[in-house]
Amino acid sequence: MAVPLVPPWVWTVPSLVLGALVALVLTFTTSGASVVGTLFLQQVLDLTAAVSGAVFLVFSAAVAAGSAVASGVVRRLGRVAAMVAGLVVVGGAMSVSALAVDRRSLVLFLVGLFVSGSGLGVASVASTAHGTSTTADDNAGLFGGILNAAAQIGTALLTAALVALLAWRWPDGAASRPASSARPEHAQAP
Repeated sequence: MAVPLVPPWVWTVPSLVLGALVALVLTFTTSGASVVGTLFLQQVLDLTAAVSGAVFLVFSAAVAAGSAVASGVVRRLGRVAAMVAGLVVVGGAMSVSALAVDRRSLVLFLVGLFVSGSGLGVASVASTAHGTSTTADDNAGLFGGILNAAAQIGTALLTAALVALLAWRWPDGAASRPASSARPEHAQAP
């Protein structure tokens, strides 16, 4: 008798399905944006790879800070409201980051990273708590694995879509070069 890796009955558990969906949306939103953000830092602001990596430490620190306060937020608002609040914060942060790219502003980009990381930390903890809230101990690993898989799928989907879109839109990478370095062909050195 075949035993499926993920038994079909798990998809009838509303708290798990909602938690997995939020985990997917969170990483769908933030991971692809990190790839584009790295391109922005290196190809538009002309920062080195090392400096660009250091800039993203702001995001990591904010995720840790958001995760640290998440249990208090969940107690105060409830798991679902905390997930929604985290998603709204991440969405707002993406608007700040888009403005940073438009204005070529490192300061705005750092603000967007901090706000996004904070929202991700809160929503991630809330989605995990919600997704595992109705499981028995013998299914905790299964539920946790589904939540982690959802997050990885979100990362893979948007990162692949964004890279494909960027390659299609700017096949030669011209749009990613800083305006100051763009020269007409006849002005290039021999």
